[in-house]
Parts: sequence; structure tokens; C-alpha cells
Amino acid sequence: MGSNSARRSLEVVKIYGGDALGKVISYELLYNKPAMKWNQSKKALSFLASCISHVHGDALRIERGSNSERYEEDSYATDCAMALYSNYVNERVIKYLEEDQLNIRSAFESAVRDFLTEQKKCKTYPSDVIAKIEFKGITKKIIDEIDRRINQQLFKEVNDSFILALDRFDEKLLFQPPHNMKGIVCKQIDNPILAEYLANERGISIALTKETVKHKSTILISSVNNEIIVHPKEKDYSSYRDGLLRFKDLKSNDQYVEGHIKLHVTTSDRHYLKTFNKNRWLQGVCGYLSQLSYLEKTMTPKREDFKDEYIYLFSNTINKEVFINIPYFSNKLSIAELSFQEFDIESNEENPYIMSEALKGIAEASIICNKELNIVIPMVRSYEEFDELRMWVEMGLSEGGVDDAKIGVSIETKGAYDVFECFQKADFIIIQLDQLILDIKGEYDKYQNNISVKDFTYIVSPYVKDIHQYFRGPKVKRRHIVAGKCLSDPQIFRKIRVMGFREIAIPAGSLETIVPLVLEAYDAIGKYSKKNKDDSDDNSNKKGDPNLSNEDE
Repeated sequence: MGSNSARRSLEVVKIYGGDALGKVISYELLYNKPAMKWNQSKKALSFLASCISHVHGDALRIERGSNSERYEEDSYATDCAMALYSNYVNERVIKYLEEDQLNIRSAFESAVRDFLTEQKKCKTYPSDVIAKIEFKGITKKIIDEIDRRINQQLFKEVNDSFILALDRFDEKLLFQPPHNMKGIVCKQIDNPILAEYLANERGISIALTKETVKHKSTILISSVNNEIIVHPKEKDYSSYRDGLLRFKDLKSNDQYVEGHIKLHVTTSDRHYLKTFNKNRWLQGVCGYLSQLSYLEKTMTPKREDFKDEYIYLFSNTINKEVFINIPYFSNKLSIAELSFQEFDIESNEENPYIMSEALKGIAEASIICNKELNIVIPMVRSYEEFDELRMWVEMGLSEGGVDDAKIGVSIETKGAYDVFECFQKADFIIIQLDQLILDIKGEYDKYQNNISVKDFTYIVSPYVKDIHQYFRGPKVKRRHIVAGKCLSDPQIFRKIRVMGFREIAIPAGSLETIVPLVLEAYDAIGKYSKKNKDDSDDNSNKKGDPNLSNEDE
């Protein structure tokens, strides 16, 4: 690489998402600027009190919810809050703010460490309370809440599109990202599975590089060439604009053909919902993930949280269908307060509030917006598991006032495939290719992976054909949608289309790649139809002409 290009391009180790363009903002500079040090003691302590109260209230609700008979005011959650509200902690926070010039987060973290050290001497609080205050417990949740609120404040001051540069990736940056954050460039990612998962759902590019990207530089993250282009030139801009133009082609009504292929988009990024709602090509949003509501917060969302979120979702998809996955967690995608690693029937029986809070909020939102509900039950491994979870879903929705929702199943495990004929009673079927491939390969629990055409052809292709042929038949005739990140690969998309699928869900970030293939399919259908009509007319003329001999015919 020459000296000129060395100044312009940086080597990228791995990239998530698609292209992104914007001014670089250094997170460290933004976070540590003087305004965020909050030296005003009164303002700082008020902010901390609000964060502690927020987390304490949820902790108390969880303890009560897990055992309906427990309503004592001296719960661990209350004791923890009292300890962290103490004069000792407040005084230490003020010291670190005013004397040591730390920011609010660091001041609180240092104050709690001092408090725990002091507790070893005086033992004012019981040991089990102190154990909950340790940094793996309530303190960590409070610090997460502080970070979440500070990030929201920081990004309010940024008006233009930007790419965030930082040393170590923090998943909280993607919990509620601002609409103008187009990408993230960082040097280290501790949990790449979670990072890729959130980035794909949010439609935000993440680039991993060993180089330092300077504050206020203009950069282009290119997913095609796997590079970060610093100070891009006109040809780089042109390449980026071409991708945007291909996406705009999808919005044009004159190329839309009703009834051949129904495209759905998989996204959980609320910023793009209004755009999709105006798009005639897109049937709806398939696979909106309710567990993101848990990951976005430092605690379990309440019914009102879900209600507000889904009112927004339904209000911005008035003309579209929405398929909502019930909450699902694994040991890679979870929140700290959950005592289980995977969300299954047993976990749901022990923690019924996890699902019921979500379902009640979703049901109430659907009534307010007059929206028909399509609820997806993911990651089942048997029909019995689906049947029992469906009962839980129906109960939760009924408590929220909805008794007529459509409830379907997502076939994404080898166990579900082995009994796919049993799901004919489901209202619809989602065939989730990425998970199915990984489960068949024995790599279950890897949320995102680059599925090769070879993997698809030799591992999943026969499975998908079986499911498609069964549910398209006249005896069963059940609606089924094929979905997956791997459909971003043009070769895999073509194979799915040739199999005869009429409903396909693709990632939002892959629209510009798939549009030409859909147009190609529509064009081929049009030519085929015209050819058949011409052939039919020719044959009709031949048979009607008495002057033609049998040999001529």
C-alpha cells in the first residue's frame, strides 16, 4: 500500500453491518469534556439518586414478583438502596468530583469501592446485603444506568450524521442508539457475538481496527472492500451513493409487481420504520425482537415500557404486517438479573413476569393502534414445547385484552425440523435459516455467522425443500416465510427464489443487494408469461388454418 493510500485507508479486521459515512466523533473526548464532570454537587447527587431509585424500584419489584407473598419493606433491594443512599457514599462522591475531578460515573464507582472497604471494618449491613452491592450486583446495574443516561445526553448535542470512535466497544452504545449514529470504529470488542447481533438489528456498521481514527475526520466504512476510508474521494462517494440509489429503486411504485414475491424486512431499528411503511414493496417487519427491550435497559422492562415501544412500532407500520418474537434469551444474550441462562418452559414457570409483562404491554398497544398481532414462538425443539409456550402466550395476551392473535412457530432447530409436520396447527411458520444451519452443524448458540453457499446447499437446502413442499400442499396449505441473514448472499437468495418461495424476509441492510435480484425475477416472470401467451396464440392460429398440412404443424 502506497503512502497516499496509507493515509486514506485503514486495515479492518472484521466488519459488521453495511456501509456507513460520517464525521468521526471521539467517544473519549465527548465523554470526558468538562461539562460531563458535573462538579455541581447538588446536581450530581440528584442524578445519582434518580439512577439508584430507578434500579432499586425494579429490584424490589423482581423480588416481589418472583414470590407473590413477599411484600416486606426490609427486602434486600431496599437495604441495598439505603446503603447506597447513605451519607458516607454521598460524601465520597462529592470528594471524587470536586477534589479528584472525576466524572460522575467514576466518582460513584470509587465511592462504592470505599464503602465496601469500610463495611469490612464496621459491618453496618448484613453480609448478604453487601454481597448484592458488590460490582456484580446492584452496583453494576446502577453504573449501567448512569452510562445509559449519560450517553443519551452526550448524543443529543450531535446534529449531523457521525461515526463514533472509541478504544473498547461498549454494547450499551447500541441499546438506544441515536438515529444519526451511522457506525462505530473501535480497537477491541470483548463480546463479538453480542456486538454483531446488536449491530445487525440496529443497522449500524461496526469496524474493528488497530489504527487510531482522528476526531472530526470524515470516513467511509466500506463493507464491500472491508476497509475504512479516511477522507474519501469522489470515487468513494460515488460507490457509496450507488448503493443508496439501488435502495431507492425499491421505493419506486412503477416497478412494483403485485403478488409474485412478498418481501419482508427483518429489523428492530425503530428509526427506519417510517421509511419501510411508505414502501409498497415491503409486506412487513418479520421477526421484531422483544428481547432487545431487555438488553436496552439495565433492568426488566415493565408493561408500560412495552406498551410505549409497541405503540410506536404499530403507529409507524400502519400499512404493514408485524411479526413479533416473544422474549428469548441465551447465555450469550441475556441481562444480569436473570437467574437462568436460557429462556425455556421451566424458566418461564419460575419467572412468569418475564413473558407476561411483555405480552400484556404488546396486547394493550395493539388494541390502542387497532393492529392485528402475529406472535412468533422461537427456538422450540418439539411440538410439545410449542404447544405449552403457545398456552402461555395466549394467557398473557388475554390478560392484556387480546384473544384473536395469530401465533406461529419459528423452525430454527434440528428438533423442530424433525417434527415440522406437527406444526400444521400453527397459524404460520417462519423458517429461520441462520439458526437452522448452525444447529444442524452443531454450533448452536452462535447468534450470527457468515453462512456459506456450500453450507446452505449441502446442509439446509434439502431441509428447506421438505418444509416448503409440505406447507404449500393443498392438504395443509399453511403460510410460511423463509428468513435469515444468509439471504443477503445473492446466490442463496436466488436458490430460495428458484425453490418457489413467495414470502422472503431479508435484513434491512441488504435491500440494495437484493433489489436487482427481485427485479430480475419479476422481469423473468414477465418474459415467461409473454412467451407462453405468444406460443398459445401461434398454436391457436396454426390449428385454425386449414391450409397448413400436418407436416407444417
